[in-house]
Amino acid sequence: AVEVGRTHAVAADVPECERGKPLLSVFRSPFERYVSQYRYGCWRKTPDMYCDPAPILDAYPHYPEVSFAEFVRIANRYFARPLDGAERDGQALGWHTEQYLRFHARDAAAAYAALRAQTPSAERLEALEYPLHVLHAESGRLAEALAACMRRLGLPEAYAERLHEVRPSSRRHLHEIALHRDAHTYYDRGLAEFVFERERWLFARFPAAVDRMMAACA
Repeated sequence: AVEVGRTHAVAADVPECERGKPLLSVFRSPFERYVSQYRYGCWRKTPDMYCDPAPILDAYPHYPEVSFAEFVRIANRYFARPLDGAERDGQALGWHTEQYLRFHARDAAAAYAALRAQTPSAERLEALEYPLHVLHAESGRLAEALAACMRRLGLPEAYAERLHEVRPSSRRHLHEIALHRDAHTYYDRGLAEFVFERERWLFARFPAAVDRMMAACA
């Protein structure tokens, strides 16, 4: 963060001399991630970091006191910034797909342009990324996934064993413990289909994330 001048560095910021090392990332279903961001509320506290609030207020005069469904549509219309500089339109990728490319693609702008108007394909998206070891957070068993990855990478067993000591925080302001159980309650079928369409590339890359949500909203 000190070297690149921002808190959240991306894969392209890894120094050339370090790029032979394993690159780990965590995937979380966009269904859950929208709920997490809505509840965490950074966009309420520091709205200027996301976009100019004026256009949002024109369409949603009560912003930032908006419903979850309104937040999802606001995020895709105003927060998302097409990395290729194109206009936001029906072919624009979802807010989380844009962020995924920003963090993981070898050339985020070129990747965004390449994916617009194409049929989603896990192989096509993966080809645009740096090589990744992806851990899945939506299962609620991230420590187990990390331990398994450490074993595959040949790290000492003692490192993986220490993860058994990890316990989730129980502080009241952290909502993540139960989130993977109740995220579906924020969606109706129409909103779930909207998210599925906007984040279609991520769901092609990680298909298990969509089945549970669509079943819960049936």
